[in-house]
Amino acid sequence: MNLNKLKTLSTSIFISFLIISIIPLSIVSWISYSDSVKNIEQLKKNKLENRAAQNVDFITSLFKNTKENLLSWAGYEGTQEFMQKLNSEVFQSKLTAKEFVLSDKYKSMKQIKENTLKQLNESYDYIYDTFLIDTAGNILYTVKRESDLGENLSTGIYSSTLFAQVFRASRRDKKTYFSDIERYTPSGGDIAGFICTPMITNAGKVIGYIAVQIDLASMFNRFRNIKDEESGIKHYLVGSDSLLRTSLNNHDEVLKRAINTEQFWLWYNKYGIEKNKNPKMKEELLSYMGPDGTKVLGLYYPISILGKNWVHISEIDASLFYKDSHELMKNILGLMILTVLLIVVLSLWIAKRITSPIAYLNNQAHRYIKGEKSVSLLLNSKDEIGQLSDTFHTMMKQQQEHEKELERLLESLKFQKFALDVHAIVAITNTQGDILYANKQFEEISGYTQNELLGANHRILNSGHHPLSFWKEMYEEIKNGNIWHGVVKNRAKDGSYYWVDTTVLPFMGSNSKVEQYIAIRTDITHQKEIEKNILENANLQNAMFDNAGISIIITDTQGLIQSFNKEAENLLGYKAEELVGKETLAIFHKVNEIVSMSKQLSKCFGVEIEPGFGVFVEEANRGLASIHEWTYVHKDSSEFPVTIAVTAFYGESNAILGYVGMVHDIRLFKEAQQKIIDAKDAAESSERAKSEFLASMSHELRTPLTAILGFTNILESKVTDETHLSYAKHIASSSQQLLTLVNDILDISKIQSGKFRISPYSFHAHSEFTKLSLGLESLVEKKKLHFEKDFDESIKLVLYGDLTRINQVITNLLSNAIKFTPQKGSIGLAIHYSDGKLIVEVRDTGIGMNEDALSRIFKPFEQADGSTTRKYGGSGLGLTIVQKIIELMDGRLETKSKEGEGTTFKVTLPIPLSDEEIEEDSTEEGNQNSKFQGNILVAEDNKTNQILIRLLLEERGLCCDFADNGQIVVEMYDPRKYDLLFMDENMTLMNGTEAFKIIKNRYKDKCGPIVALTANAISGDREKFISIGMDDYISKPIDEQRLYEVLSRYTTVMKF
Repeated sequence: MNLNKLKTLSTSIFISFLIISIIPLSIVSWISYSDSVKNIEQLKKNKLENRAAQNVDFITSLFKNTKENLLSWAGYEGTQEFMQKLNSEVFQSKLTAKEFVLSDKYKSMKQIKENTLKQLNESYDYIYDTFLIDTAGNILYTVKRESDLGENLSTGIYSSTLFAQVFRASRRDKKTYFSDIERYTPSGGDIAGFICTPMITNAGKVIGYIAVQIDLASMFNRFRNIKDEESGIKHYLVGSDSLLRTSLNNHDEVLKRAINTEQFWLWYNKYGIEKNKNPKMKEELLSYMGPDGTKVLGLYYPISILGKNWVHISEIDASLFYKDSHELMKNILGLMILTVLLIVVLSLWIAKRITSPIAYLNNQAHRYIKGEKSVSLLLNSKDEIGQLSDTFHTMMKQQQEHEKELERLLESLKFQKFALDVHAIVAITNTQGDILYANKQFEEISGYTQNELLGANHRILNSGHHPLSFWKEMYEEIKNGNIWHGVVKNRAKDGSYYWVDTTVLPFMGSNSKVEQYIAIRTDITHQKEIEKNILENANLQNAMFDNAGISIIITDTQGLIQSFNKEAENLLGYKAEELVGKETLAIFHKVNEIVSMSKQLSKCFGVEIEPGFGVFVEEANRGLASIHEWTYVHKDSSEFPVTIAVTAFYGESNAILGYVGMVHDIRLFKEAQQKIIDAKDAAESSERAKSEFLASMSHELRTPLTAILGFTNILESKVTDETHLSYAKHIASSSQQLLTLVNDILDISKIQSGKFRISPYSFHAHSEFTKLSLGLESLVEKKKLHFEKDFDESIKLVLYGDLTRINQVITNLLSNAIKFTPQKGSIGLAIHYSDGKLIVEVRDTGIGMNEDALSRIFKPFEQADGSTTRKYGGSGLGLTIVQKIIELMDGRLETKSKEGEGTTFKVTLPIPLSDEEIEEDSTEEGNQNSKFQGNILVAEDNKTNQILIRLLLEERGLCCDFADNGQIVVEMYDPRKYDLLFMDENMTLMNGTEAFKIIKNRYKDKCGPIVALTANAISGDREKFISIGMDDYISKPIDEQRLYEVLSRYTTVMKF
């Protein structure tokens, strides 16, 4: 053991000397090497960067100059004159572009006009060809006269080339664009790129396009530098499609070989897909696997050329890049090895000289330890080691005295051990942890018997709760003779756990070594359980308080802050220690808000509540929910909105101990709320404008149609001359078609804006569908068609649905069937009701449709084909509206058709039964000629419509007066004088709604029936007028049947 320690000292001295010598040497050598390598590599990097920058400058300058020259040529008077001449001659020749460029006229004109373009083309060695293209895409002139002359870049054989694409882009945007490069067939498959720009006159008119074909060979040859290749450097261009734009090893690679290196993808992810609109000039040097499978170092420069993104990549072979650095490393290592060998020899000599006297002391000390008491440790030396030997000799003599005292103390400890056994858990172990003694208390708490414990290792009690470091620390302490105290969790024989407060004392032997340990323990299991519960509850409360996700502030009953969680600190900028026990809530609040809240609460509860802390807790004191919006003031004086929920908490005697405030930061909510309000206002403004336009358009179209249809119907009933009667019928038919078109356009507009509404109400199905079919019979009879109706008993029910929209579906489908069924054909209408569904089937023996036509008939403004529209007429909106109505009613539309045989439409709508009981309408057509008695006031500002309405009403035996605007009708109306008031909505000075409200407010319950009369016919108008209190609604043009129904309801029918 002594020899080993001596070797350790000698080795330590040796190693220390080596470290002191070699480390500085190594550091200096390494710094020198690093600086040299850094300089060498920086030179190579600079060379690579400079060469790459030159290439990039060359490319960008070339394309910039070409663009500028091309723009100059495009604006040059001679070029524009040539272009206009070509356009004029092609038009006058009536030939195709291909035929024209072969004509004699073209050849003679070209010889006169082309000199300028040839000179321009020959002035720049990198321009291979120049093109003049008309606005239709015809190539009317090229310098080289290759096979593309006369071809059309939009429709011709070269329309798929990049040249054609860049022409179309330039024509679309009226800008200058570069095509990227391609292998261009007319030029023998050579690599070419094209730049195209519009030719715009001083008047701003585009007369054609001029394009140049760039000879890229000279540009790409710049990338093949012999000095670069000898240095292992390569430069190449790659497009955003990862394909080479210049050769890497041979010319055939261009546009064929894909680059998949790390450097390329770094560029692509930043610039290749236009993520970064402002690329920096270059990226740092990067080591990666090159395109040929060798390790390289490279950097890239992004290049943007007239809308095309390329990357210039420069690479150097890694082995050549680091070659000089490796050579330098070898030289420095050789020099260091020689220096280290010299240091090793010197270190060994010094270490031996120092450790020789120490070896003597160590040997003598070892003999003393073995029991030789007469050993001398004195050295004949005056240095520090000699002084150390004197000290050791003195210590040896003192130890012998101490051992005698220790023997006396051990005898005393035997009595103390007995006392401990009675009250504590006591165990004695050897240095390996084997139990040599265990008292009765040890047996009881562990569950092991004396026989099981003695000789067993103390590890049988290990619970696994403490980490290995815990035991290492304990044994490190006691093996050095120190007393250790701690709390230990042990496991009993039955697997249960118990806690003991433990003190471990080491027993030192006569040779000053630890021979045994005595462990004295006290059972604290119950105490630990109490501590655990307390700690868990405290941790839970603290975790909830600090991590609640909202700010929590707790005050006492006087408003003094008692707790202030982390979220509150973040929200308000204060630390808890600044506020707790020192400040009240007033520090966060605005005085005017506190005063305002005190007034609100005082008014609410009928008692005076002073502005102060009571404002925050009054509702909580009353057991009410207290949640309000406040403005908080941050520590930095900034303000922001919050909501605060205040709750009181109580003690054992049900007395309030304090208050908890839950604070929610609602800044984001307020911002989002404001954005929603702004967006809503903008949308509503747009919708209002659209709705007003539709209402205005509807009114302006329906107002004259009202007069046209009304007077035409009167003419039909009065005229006896067949020719004039025919004219009247044609006017009525055309007007009705126009009205249908207006209605369809309005419906489509409402559908597209999402304002097409379904408004269900109760109706008697059989009665309503019978009236509908009777109204359509005149159209059927006019075309001499056979009309089959099938209304069975299942529809003699009261249903709840939007009858207006259901009738619109049936009418559109039947009108469609009538339109496309030739004379003497047949149409059918079948309506059934089953399992909560209304089933409508319309069939005809008309022209039918093929599958292609079926796929298009539901699209707006489309019919089966153009000839259908020309032959049969129609807007193509009817079936679109049908489909949308069915979708809004959650229904289903099925279509079957065969060309030449006819079409069947089957509509299934979920229509529930109504809870209302209504009588079936027994009104007959013949009763429409009934006479009425009464006085009617009509508010109508259109003189023509006044004449029409007067004729219609007086024909029924009624007397009527007219008011030209809303103000006049308010002055004229008296319910004692007029039995009925027709109120037009759109009038000057005052509209119908405003006039109605004044009249209704004036006469209240004494007010007679008022019927709205409007040409708007916008969805929701009927509901709007009914909701404000009007009795009924008639839309323009006035339908006589509808007028008869209203008159029957609100006036007296004369008996004959």
